[in-house]
Amino acid sequence: MKRLFLTFSALCLPLSVVAQEPELGDPAEKPLTVLEILAGLSAEKMPRKPEPWVSPKGPMVLHGDLFGDGRHLAVEGSGLAVGDKKGWKVLSEWKDVFPAWVPEGKTPEEAGYQHIYPPSVPFVLKDVTGDKVPEILISFENDGWSLGYHILKKKGEGAELLEMRSERGEPRLEAGLMVVCTSDWGRKCWGSVDTFYRWTKGVPVELGSFGEYCADPDHPTLFVMRRLPDGSEQALGIESEGDKLVVKTGKFKAWEIEDAKDFATVRDAADKEGPGLYKATALLFERVTGIPGELCFEASREGGAPEADLRKRHREAKAAMKLEIEGSPEAKALLGEKKPESAKPQGKKKR
Repeated sequence: MKRLFLTFSALCLPLSVVAQEPELGDPAEKPLTVLEILAGLSAEKMPRKPEPWVSPKGPMVLHGDLFGDGRHLAVEGSGLAVGDKKGWKVLSEWKDVFPAWVPEGKTPEEAGYQHIYPPSVPFVLKDVTGDKVPEILISFENDGWSLGYHILKKKGEGAELLEMRSERGEPRLEAGLMVVCTSDWGRKCWGSVDTFYRWTKGVPVELGSFGEYCADPDHPTLFVMRRLPDGSEQALGIESEGDKLVVKTGKFKAWEIEDAKDFATVRDAADKEGPGLYKATALLFERVTGIPGELCFEASREGGAPEADLRKRHREAKAAMKLEIEGSPEAKALLGEKKPESAKPQGKKKR
């Protein structure tokens, strides 16, 4: 049992409730161990490619060469094991992971899901860190309204459950960066935040975040966040107001900027009607974080347009905009166009 913070759909207010996590078998019995779940699955015989298997005890298992290193591995909701002639050996264990999946022949409603459509297999093998080794993504029911994913990364002979998880949808690898949906509201207050990480020496380094919040379709707020050298975060809230964008700064909390202060106004000299909120904010995100602004939008947005079309439209919009920044010197330096570094003068080559 754990405490979750849900959103009251009518007012979009945080509501603290206690959610009962699903348990295997009789609640009075001890949770099943990894080896109990794997009983009945051959440890020695490895399939040609990873495949699911449903334990007689109930849970689903994915087994095979999961990390591409030739070992027969099996993963389920609470652990990872390796199999050989001697049987199964547990390599790693974790808690509070409850895979969301729908058994064959059942509907999501029959399986107990009301607002989401879990897959028939709750495991996905996908490289989201850029190291050429697939991570194991495990789907879960996020407060009943979203399908999220835990991330398991190979560590030594076993795997570690990463602290960050995707609150909605699969994390993805974009331009060498791991992109994770770190906040999602759903319901009548829709929107989400994507956070971008670069893996350096086995450690994820947060570079920045892009998000949106929309309780009123006519008045969305977009967010741009960057990590400062001291470890703190600067958040910018951006809204459209007539022929300009209004930028406020402060600390990001839930779906708003806490203690928001006026930071800048942005106009587009190339468009008298004013800068487009999403396209201009994508360019500002690029200037603030150094991350390509086109990565802000994935195919699921803008009517499911193909990725190539989104990239092309962003490049065209970026080339056409001439953003003018009004504000403090700090605001102009942060949001203004960055001049390319001049090439260093080259000395004469020694003969």
